[in-house]
Amino acid sequence: DLHLSNLVGVPVLARYGSADTNVPPWHSKRAARVLAEWAGSADAVQVSEVAGEGHWFPDVMNGSAMADFFAAALAADLPPF
Repeated sequence: DLHLSNLVGVPVLARYGSADTNVPPWHSKRAARVLAEWAGSADAVQVSEVAGEGHWFPDVMNGSAMADFFAAALAADLPPF
């Protein structure tokens, strides 16, 4: 949790399956909430929970959620890292 502050200002998408048994969904939800608190904005983290999927699923790195996230992140007027 302490190191999540390093991500303030960085576009973040927390994407996970609701049936994940390796990293329980509550952990991703909690990390997203903590980062949003550090950033001072509920919109600082996008969350994408995929119903019924486990830890690794075919669409985890593909699909509209990822495409929309990358398009928005690339279009954002962010300072260089």
